[in-house]
Amino acid sequence: MEQIDAQIESNRQEISPTKKKHKTWVIVVSIILAIVLIAVAAVLYVKLYKIPHNEAVRQYNEAVAKYNSAVDLFTTASAALEDRNKALDDSITDLGRIVYAENLPIDEFLLADAVSVLTEARSVTKDTAQTLSEMPQNTDEIIAEADNILALIPNVEAMGDYSDTIDLLTATEEKYQNMIDEYQGCKTEVIWTGVDEEYTVLRFVVKISNDNDYVMRDVTTEWIAYDKNDAIVGSHDTAQADIPANGYIYYVGGAGSANLSGTPVRVEMRVTTDGILTNREMPQITVSNIQIINRGWGGFDVTADCVTDSDIMTANLDGQIIVKDAEGQIIDAEFWSADNLPDSIPADGKFILSEYFYDLPAVPTEAEVYMYYVWQ
Repeated sequence: MEQIDAQIESNRQEISPTKKKHKTWVIVVSIILAIVLIAVAAVLYVKLYKIPHNEAVRQYNEAVAKYNSAVDLFTTASAALEDRNKALDDSITDLGRIVYAENLPIDEFLLADAVSVLTEARSVTKDTAQTLSEMPQNTDEIIAEADNILALIPNVEAMGDYSDTIDLLTATEEKYQNMIDEYQGCKTEVIWTGVDEEYTVLRFVVKISNDNDYVMRDVTTEWIAYDKNDAIVGSHDTAQADIPANGYIYYVGGAGSANLSGTPVRVEMRVTTDGILTNREMPQITVSNIQIINRGWGGFDVTADCVTDSDIMTANLDGQIIVKDAEGQIIDAEFWSADNLPDSIPADGKFILSEYFYDLPAVPTEAEVYMYYVWQ
């Protein structure tokens, strides 16, 4: 028995080291497997997640940058369009200040071109840039939206081409502003005065000049007659005919003893109402065949043929007759009214002016006849 127990004990001692070695090997293998698994997991993480994720992030960031750049370019183009819209508005406002200003020295006929340009400009439809939507979240959608925005920019840049309209508004505003800035009231000059002291009759000739580049209308004047002591002995105010651009008209005025309180020796003429500029069409009366006919006994008739190009009311006719001697000096003058004519004359109608002069200081050799039409 003792031998058997000894043999068992001996075998047990031989087996124990072997078991320990096996256990150690298992542990080593397990560690190696764990390391391999971790390494594989790391590789898989990098290849299957980290690299695609980083690439996705990169693509997303690039897409966002592209989108933001597109938005910036679009915003710049939109701001430029707004500037063009504002330039159009400003040009309309500038011309509107003139068109709707009060007390302009320009009438509605001459202002009509400016009104037409302003009306046309106000009818122009201003362009508006498209409103952008919020940035999408998906990378592909962001890229697609950025491409859409970039495609819109050339269209926005082409919008708002109001250059022709603005140029016309600017030129029109400058034209009318120059009219206003350069406006001058008409000037008067008494170029001849004649007084019949025996019968106390005054006649005089005034040259009324317009230095503007447009016809002047609605001028009113007043003449004042003074005696040798500078006392006023008579006056009269009257509406004048339209005065040609950079031209003049003649006005023959005067009074008889019934309207003079003394014998005048000089006359002054002043403008009481400055006229306004116009381009309205006035009836034109053509004067021809002016003749001086000697009636004997110191009397002379001045006659002229007149033709109107428009329908006229004869009460608005204002004739001026100036008689000169052989040296071209004025020796007499007279104003004429259509007392012997019907109330109206149609276009192309003819009439004859005739005025009698007597007791002249010299023999008349030349006569000037001016036939004006004065709106009443």
